[in-house]
Amino acid sequence: MNDYELDQIAKSYAEDIAAEVKEHGGEPRDLAYEYVDGSEHVIYYSKAHDICQHCNTELGEDFFEEMGGPGKGATYNSIATHIAFGELLSRVESELNKLNVEG
Repeated sequence: MNDYELDQIAKSYAEDIAAEVKEHGGEPRDLAYEYVDGSEHVIYYSKAHDICQHCNTELGEDFFEEMGGPGKGATYNSIATHIAFGELLSRVESELNKLNVEG
């Protein structure tokens, strides 16, 4: 995993979301959240760790802090998935903005 690959994943999700909004309507941000929440790059610890270890995760770390940081009982794995979620979500939203997708 690297930044280019993660950007391509985000772009693919954004294109799918844009098509879904065009065909069925809906709120792009809600769909982005759903896509990212179900992404293998977020739900599988090893893939989340790949993002954290090999990509710029500044936006994901900011997201994690905005959500309250590590709560009681946080583990290395749960922190990685939260950071990966935030990073991928921010990249999908950026791509949606580039595509001018509105609900």
